[in-house]
Amino acid sequence: MMFIRNLVKVLGAGISVLSLTTLWSDREYLIGIHKIKYGVSRERNSVYNSTASYSKTVETKLQRIVQEQKLPSAPTQLPTRLSNNTAIHSCELQWNILNLNVTVYEADKVEAQTQKEPEQSYVPPLLYPDPEITLNRTSYLIPDLIWGPNNQLVGFMESVFVAIKLNRTLVIPSFLKHNTDKQFKRGSRNKISPLHRVDLVALCKYVSCVAVDQFQRACNFQIDGILNIRFMKPKDFAVIERDTGMKLNRDRESGEVLLIPKNGTSPSRLRLTFTERDITSLFTHEAKCVVYPFPFFDVMTEDKGSQHVLYSRLSSNAFQKQADVPPDVRLMASIFKHIPRPAYIRQIAADFIGFMTYGGRFMSSHWRYNEGDYLANWHCGNKEINQKRCDKARNYTSRVYAERLSSKAKALAKRNLEVNSVYIATPRTDLSFVRNTSRDLAEFTDSLKIYHSLHLEEFMKDRYKNCEFLTPHFEDIVSSVEMEICSRAVSFLGSLGTTWSGNVFKSRMQLKQQEHETSPDYIFRVK
Repeated sequence: MMFIRNLVKVLGAGISVLSLTTLWSDREYLIGIHKIKYGVSRERNSVYNSTASYSKTVETKLQRIVQEQKLPSAPTQLPTRLSNNTAIHSCELQWNILNLNVTVYEADKVEAQTQKEPEQSYVPPLLYPDPEITLNRTSYLIPDLIWGPNNQLVGFMESVFVAIKLNRTLVIPSFLKHNTDKQFKRGSRNKISPLHRVDLVALCKYVSCVAVDQFQRACNFQIDGILNIRFMKPKDFAVIERDTGMKLNRDRESGEVLLIPKNGTSPSRLRLTFTERDITSLFTHEAKCVVYPFPFFDVMTEDKGSQHVLYSRLSSNAFQKQADVPPDVRLMASIFKHIPRPAYIRQIAADFIGFMTYGGRFMSSHWRYNEGDYLANWHCGNKEINQKRCDKARNYTSRVYAERLSSKAKALAKRNLEVNSVYIATPRTDLSFVRNTSRDLAEFTDSLKIYHSLHLEEFMKDRYKNCEFLTPHFEDIVSSVEMEICSRAVSFLGSLGTTWSGNVFKSRMQLKQQEHETSPDYIFRVK
């Protein structure tokens, strides 16, 4: 550790004020990291206390050195971090490189306004000036996202696909928090900046995109039309106006909103799905500023005479650009590749993995079967397959889960892929189940330690305590970091029927790291 290296430097070659300052800060960090490494549970307190005692002993030696060399007893002003372990005064994470107006993206309600003199000639600047795919600069498509964070991500990727096919510049929308997030506010739209969900630099280098406030200005705060893929009720129109901060441009005589195409949906046809070849024939229109409402599993692909959700057809072959991959699947794979998680999310994940594994390998899992959400009646009762999954999950004990993890680790060891840790991502409401799993794991192996969100949260609060931008959306950010961690594990056991696990599987296929399993594997399966 940097702390020990600094101590050797002090004892072996004398000490300077600068070295002492760095050492002093590392001493504080040593306790924090061991608190993460060994946990803060009651059974680990002795380890943590011994670590703190050790640090105190070293500090006493340092104080003696200070006195002998007549140096100040403590630095009066610590410098910005001099090593890679932690930040002292400044945040080491970069997040708003594109300087988006975060207030516009996260305001609960932006009052639509109309400029007195519309700027007909105004063309908003691209977030990245020379993208790989250049789209029409005076025609726009903005998605209005819906449901949970990973459903939103799927819908966002479908929106990029449609924007490319329609030759419309993509407008980067707001995302939304999950309704189980402890920072979720009832009665609020709970918007979150896209900077916390996707790497906009990577995306906007790939395809033409603009910020929402620039889009509002170019469109004079008016929406010209809506893709008619959902049967729209008056309340849906109100949601679109609220989310975009713009007014719908209605016909002066009839008061109707332009739906593209007009006959796309009806009370007897609530939803319109479409394939790649349908997009231009259905949605081509001269309207300038168009909304893609509530996208999710809308874009289909044909395979052996039947239609399937295009996103679900992403596979290792698609990411490896195999010759037999259909063009629409290949394009969706390319879009997925260019929408990685934000760079700062990837950095946090890499930092935590280093401390969790000490440079070794680890496996990961996603336990999603929580009461009140996945196991709620509205989910379990809407399909026979969901009912089977729910029944299996309710009868799946922590001991059985521990045995599953142990057997997976042993299978990896037979392939010379020994792991020393397992990270389990789970909703906060199921942490007690994961703790019980950790307890039961000792019956099967003593070489694996389980980590979960509480370890990650404490790590983040300690290491990035000066990164204030994390605070308003901390739980949402933790979930994104967990997805990145699971994507980088040697092996991943997912939960059936969840877009969270599905997106991790696709991330693993796209990353295709050496030694890592890329074929989907689950905690359990049902027939």
